[in-house]
Amino acid sequence: MFLFAEILYLSNLISQFVILRVQISNRVNYLELIFSMLGEASTTKVTRAKNAKGFIENKKAAKIGGKIAGNALKELEKESRENVITSENYLLETKKFKELKRR
Repeated sequence: MFLFAEILYLSNLISQFVILRVQISNRVNYLELIFSMLGEASTTKVTRAKNAKGFIENKKAAKIGGKIAGNALKELEKESRENVITSENYLLETKKFKELKRR
């Protein structure tokens, strides 16, 4: 149970980081955020359903959650004939850090 609580806590931290990243860069579109959250939520759901314990089991659950989000992303891009993630949405690490330092 303790490991699950840690994973849930880390998942919440990751979600907060993603939201902070959106606020800082204003370059991540809402669909990127949605698919990121879908991956996290799917991973949490699979972890609970399989009662995953330990690193190996949680790693497998994370791969399944990522695959679910990845498949959904590919399906949307196929149907809409547009890429969700583009080079416009990408900032180099150095630029990100410079923007963080300014604030």
